[in-house]
Amino acid sequence: MQTADWAFVVSLFSAAISLFSLGWNVWSKWVHPKPKIRVTFAVMYLIDGNGMSEPFLGATATNFGPTDTTLKSLIAKSRLPGWWWKIGHYRRWQYGMMNHVSTPHQVLNGTASNSPMPHKLAVGGEMSVYVAFKHEHLRDDGIIDVGFSDVFGRNHWAPRKSVRGVVKSIRKDWPKKA
Repeated sequence: MQTADWAFVVSLFSAAISLFSLGWNVWSKWVHPKPKIRVTFAVMYLIDGNGMSEPFLGATATNFGPTDTTLKSLIAKSRLPGWWWKIGHYRRWQYGMMNHVSTPHQVLNGTASNSPMPHKLAVGGEMSVYVAFKHEHLRDDGIIDVGFSDVFGRNHWAPRKSVRGVVKSIRKDWPKKA
């Protein structure tokens, strides 16, 4: 092969890499962009003129972009009981929706309200929902993840460390009766 032939092969290879890169950028930015949602889950207190309130649970979702999304529900995930999930990669999960309200006052007063979901979450937007602290399923059912689901069926989970901390706090302050 001559020098010109090698130059032609190298230029074809670089053109192929450039086309792949262009296709990937178009796909990820315009055809199928996925928003990054950061979820937090924590025990919260309301402080006002009367002092500190009873504890309640708060879940917050923040959209870090690149597109808007719509959050559909607050969900929880637990492992199904049994021994078969320990074998290899065969894991079974059980999902459930958590009952939530839109303001902490509704949790503390025990009043029901309209759910704030589905909720359109713009880029940079934040949304919070609240759950009662005395939550039997969080205390007893081995829930390992809490998060939000969006209208595309993707789940956005809070860090497991924060969920474990909330469950530990619930078990400490509200023990199971024997």
